[in-house]
Amino acid sequence: MPGYDWLHDSLFMWELYSDQAIALKSTVRRLRKSLEDSGEDVQVSKVKYIDYEDSKIDEKDTYSPFVHKRLSYENEQEVRAIIQETPNVRPQKESEDSLGLYIPIGEDVTDTMLVPGKLVSVDLETLVSNIYISPSRGEQFEELVEMLVSDAGLDVDVTRSELDSDPVY
Repeated sequence: MPGYDWLHDSLFMWELYSDQAIALKSTVRRLRKSLEDSGEDVQVSKVKYIDYEDSKIDEKDTYSPFVHKRLSYENEQEVRAIIQETPNVRPQKESEDSLGLYIPIGEDVTDTMLVPGKLVSVDLETLVSNIYISPSRGEQFEELVEMLVSDAGLDVDVTRSELDSDPVY
């Protein structure tokens, strides 16, 4: 479903990702703005969906593996926010084709080389423009979400999925 748009609910997307949840509406502009005061160098990029048999990613670009996915995931229309910290690697010339760095894999990887995920401060008021309730959730769930939004001090609309409404015909 390239070009998926929250103006029209998608039963496929609810079932694929969770029919017992909420969905947050935002834009790339809102995401970037919500991260401005995070104190982190965050790169925001649309994911490019490619056929790995026909296309190659730029191996010299360290962001490339994180912003490419198989063409079969194109319906997701994903955007990623990436903070890249260089792992602890030791220089070692392996062959004439290498760039002079030995990147440890498998048993060579130690805990000190791994960079864990990172919590980043986000301005939720800026990030979220609307919250949608799954079509399989009842009225009590909607009330709970509205209460949580209110308690968090957010001025964000909470909307039931249009798939809950009766068809016009």
